[in-house]
Amino acid sequence: MRLSDLFPKSEKNKAMAVVCVVVLTLAAAFFHEGIMLHSNTIEQIILTREQAINAVISDISRYSLTPYQERLATLVATHNGIPQTLHDRDRAGLYGLVLPLYQALQRENKHLYVMHFHLPDGRSFLRMHNPEKFGDDLRHIRPAVQKVHADKTPLNCYEIGIYGAFYRIIQPIFYQCAYVGAVELGIKVHAIMESIQERISDPLTTFYLTEKWQKVIKAAVPEHQFLTFGKYTLNTHDEPLYNALPRNLELSRDNQRLTIAETSYLIHTLPIFTDHQGATLGGIVVMQDISHALAARQEYIVRSLIFSGSLLALALLVLYLSFGKLIGKLEQSRASLKKTVARLTREIDERKLTENELTKSKKEWERTFNAIGDIVSIMDSGLRIIKANQAAHTVLAAEPGTLAGKFCYEVFNNRSEACENCPGIATIDNCQVHSAEIYHENLGKKFLITTSPVPDERGEFSHIVHIAKDITEQRELENRLRQSQKMEAIGTLAGGIAHDFNNILTAISGYTQLALLKVDDKEKVIKDLHQVKNAAQRAKDLIKQILTFSRQTDKDQRSIHITHLVRETVKLLRSSIPSSIELRQDISTPGNILADPGQIQQIIMNLATNAYQAMLETGGILGIFLNEVTISDKEIIAEPRIKPGKYIRLEVSDTGCGMNAETKAKIFEPYFTTKEMGKGTGLGLAVVHGIVTAHHGYITVYSEPGHGTTFHVYLPMVEEEPVAAPPQSPQVIRGGTEHLLLVEDEESISELVTEVLQTYGYHVTSFADGKQAWHHFVDHPADYDLILTDMSMPHLTGLQLSEKVREVRPDIPIILCSGYGEMVFKDKARNAGINRYIQKPLELEDLARIIRETLDNSMENRAPAGPA
Repeated sequence: MRLSDLFPKSEKNKAMAVVCVVVLTLAAAFFHEGIMLHSNTIEQIILTREQAINAVISDISRYSLTPYQERLATLVATHNGIPQTLHDRDRAGLYGLVLPLYQALQRENKHLYVMHFHLPDGRSFLRMHNPEKFGDDLRHIRPAVQKVHADKTPLNCYEIGIYGAFYRIIQPIFYQCAYVGAVELGIKVHAIMESIQERISDPLTTFYLTEKWQKVIKAAVPEHQFLTFGKYTLNTHDEPLYNALPRNLELSRDNQRLTIAETSYLIHTLPIFTDHQGATLGGIVVMQDISHALAARQEYIVRSLIFSGSLLALALLVLYLSFGKLIGKLEQSRASLKKTVARLTREIDERKLTENELTKSKKEWERTFNAIGDIVSIMDSGLRIIKANQAAHTVLAAEPGTLAGKFCYEVFNNRSEACENCPGIATIDNCQVHSAEIYHENLGKKFLITTSPVPDERGEFSHIVHIAKDITEQRELENRLRQSQKMEAIGTLAGGIAHDFNNILTAISGYTQLALLKVDDKEKVIKDLHQVKNAAQRAKDLIKQILTFSRQTDKDQRSIHITHLVRETVKLLRSSIPSSIELRQDISTPGNILADPGQIQQIIMNLATNAYQAMLETGGILGIFLNEVTISDKEIIAEPRIKPGKYIRLEVSDTGCGMNAETKAKIFEPYFTTKEMGKGTGLGLAVVHGIVTAHHGYITVYSEPGHGTTFHVYLPMVEEEPVAAPPQSPQVIRGGTEHLLLVEDEESISELVTEVLQTYGYHVTSFADGKQAWHHFVDHPADYDLILTDMSMPHLTGLQLSEKVREVRPDIPIILCSGYGEMVFKDKARNAGINRYIQKPLELEDLARIIRETLDNSMENRAPAGPA
């Protein structure tokens, strides 16, 4: 039986017609989807390029233009002379001060042409690019500057002037809280376009509102380069491509398509140039070549038509030859297809659920990974980074995702091989956890590096986890703590040495003074004794420096105007500084500090002496400057004991030989010096450090070999105004006939003091032991009018003796002497009821004066005695 007998021709034709309709419908749907796909691809290409253009413009604005606003504000804030010279209308001074900064900016950006200072009344004060032109009224031609004058806030915008289009950065300037004018920087728009063109391959140019562009003088730009399109003017740069644009082109519309010389372009119009009010001045035009995408779509249309026709013919031929067999197989296939569709639907649902769970887990892992504050990265066995968290990109200043594929030693230390002691190599070798501290010079930071192995599903080594914890500040604080402890230990030792040394000096100085009183006219002997006394005075000054370093001297702290003190000290320095060294100073700050004037003067003298001694052979510049600074919480991380607030900063700088890092680390250690034998004690900077610390300040130093040294001393400011010290008139020292009890274990000092006091008429009984003196006093408490006692004695100290004496005779005046620093015992002595405290070595006239004053005060304060 033939196939035509089973199926009538009408049925066969009907089936073929149905198949033909189905095939054509599917072909049409496929063709439509293909066309839509290509159209979407073209739109995606256009969108991608538009996003890339916007990203480039945003990057250039953020990293090339906006930073100038911050730099201009920083320039005004850090150079105090700019506001002052503008306030004083000192054009020459302002020009000389700003010229190096202006030249530096031009070297950095050749298109930064304009630097212009404006006065509040709208007049030009100084054009750095044209200093001969000034005083012209700009109120009607520079509206952006007038807005800054009115609002007194920074502004950046585009502006079209007589010399073309510029990007303006304008910063208000204040002097002593008063608005004194503004300074602006101008960058040519042409430079911005060059920066964009370097990152965008498509042709681009600029357009401007014609009514704005008309103010540009013809000498500033070639007139033949510009064409008018409606209300806009386009810069053609004499390029044939732009000259071929149709004159009816509307630059206000975006994404226009046109064909020029058989090339299809999409025109991106970006109105990015806005003035100070946000109004559009113009923008850029980018011509994107989309010829390849359009040709691909056309080629797809032709191929699709050919394929669809061939498929339809083949389907009709096959259907015609095997209609009956096809019907049976279609029934079977339909049933099988139904089961397959049901199974695939279930699998798809299960896979979607699994994918959702995996996506959720991945996002949670990535959030956790990026939330870790330390640098965490996953590396392969070659120390190549596979993935790094957000902290790694932040610390290493890398764009997100750019660290993958780089070696760890490449991004951390800019090296071509692994660091020495790299824990990652050890982990790769033995699959164990390893740690090491590594200083990365490229970053200027020290990290605690920990590496751990990551096994695969078989338990074998796969990757390593690399964790880098920044411990730079922690180690700096530990080093400061160790240095502080070392200084305290040496200070304690210095105090003990000073005590014994002061006893010796008392004897030397005292007997010298006695000898001077006895030699009459023997001039040579007098001269020699004066030399001995002067040597004792120098030794006394050295002890004072030791005690100042160990912070055992009493501070006469009061509110002082540091400017006057620095000026007086500079006058003293001028006579000792050789003519080969230039002294520069700026010490006009009005602030007050709470300080001991003598110790502050010692800081200046020590720092300035070190500075000019570093330039004795070569000559140079010695700088002494004062200014007020405000220290915030963020700036005191390295100095935790310092409180934020206003400080006076004393700067002492030189242009000498400088110091290396090893020397700089030791300069504040006592007795460390780089000078030749006999030219320095090594105490100068240690004393400075001790004084600054005692005044609740801190000191920093910057120095490099061959680049000089700069010290900064920060001292807290106070609001209290200085009080002038009352003038002192000379006093006549009187003696007396009172009976004095002297307790001193040093025999030479005991004999010296006894002899001196006897020359003033006093009756003196002395003891070398505090315990013996106490037993004697208990038996004869009413025989004595005053007790003079040393502090450090065997069996019973001066304080202990005084406390016992007070129990027997509360009214007797007691004077305590000590070779230790004043701060060690002065407070204890006051609490123990001691009337006066004297610091060794003793000046004999001072001793006699203090004894007389103490006796007189005691008589005035003592209640009248009753009958005997």
